[in-house]
Amino acid sequence: MRKTNMWLVGFVLVCLYFTNCIEQKSEKMDSKENITVKVSDNNAVFTIKEVKICSYAYEHSFFKPYVKELFTPNGVNVLLDSPRDHKHHHGLMYAIKVNGTNFWEEVEKSGREEPESILKISASSSNKGDDVGFKSTLNWVDGDGANLMTENRSIYVQNAQQFNARLLTWQSNFNTTNDGGDLSLTGSHYHGLGMRFIPEMDEIGAFFTAENKEGTIFRGEERLIPDRWCAYTAPVNGKNVTVAMFGHPENPNGDTVWFTMKTSFAYMSATMALHETPYILKSGDALMLNYGVALWDGKVDKNIIEQTYQFWVNQIK
Repeated sequence: MRKTNMWLVGFVLVCLYFTNCIEQKSEKMDSKENITVKVSDNNAVFTIKEVKICSYAYEHSFFKPYVKELFTPNGVNVLLDSPRDHKHHHGLMYAIKVNGTNFWEEVEKSGREEPESILKISASSSNKGDDVGFKSTLNWVDGDGANLMTENRSIYVQNAQQFNARLLTWQSNFNTTNDGGDLSLTGSHYHGLGMRFIPEMDEIGAFFTAENKEGTIFRGEERLIPDRWCAYTAPVNGKNVTVAMFGHPENPNGDTVWFTMKTSFAYMSATMALHETPYILKSGDALMLNYGVALWDGKVDKNIIEQTYQFWVNQIK
């Protein structure tokens, strides 16, 4: 009887082992998947084998260009564009106030981030990873049409196969205009690189950071948390997804200050805490900001996120 039981236990353990191997294998990304990007007059679309993995909206009639869709490796889009409650929330977008002009909201006299140049496809390949993307020049124009500053923006997407993650890099290089003076960069506590999540991720997810910091409560359940990265895990159609945002250590002021909320909708922003201390961009100087977004299917261990973060930091040029 004991021999029979031991045989059954052994058989079950073997079955569980092979089942686990199969499940893990299904989560792995194909190392031979090549990302391509196609640029038109109004958008850029990243694809793998003609399947869309990211899109960037680029209409001259918009207040700002932004990442409209961003998919996990298994095809879950996590971004919401222009919902009824906040029409100015556009997927993944960057906006602040410049000399008092509000580039976040979209009302009369709001500022506009106007594309100047045609998007240029750019690709790089190294032993650290392969990424594909584009570069674009934007003019930040106030409500009266005056050009306050210029931005050279780069967006890159790559598969970080060793971490089973999809990775997006957002680089912004800001410069004052030739005829302008110093600029005062300010904003609300959530202004910066903001991400509006799809409704399925509202309220029931969990935020966490690299050092498990709780931060401070700004109002209600809105928190401001200084740390090198912040992540959010939530179920979508019964299966968890994890999204992490990275701040580069060479960004001004050290750690990024993360704005987080999940009620009545889920939102995360990478900020410079401009509501507390304005950033003065001196005439002739430049401000470089580097941020990353990583996506996984399922709940992801903090160690994997940290490893992905370090990989991302080391490949920023």
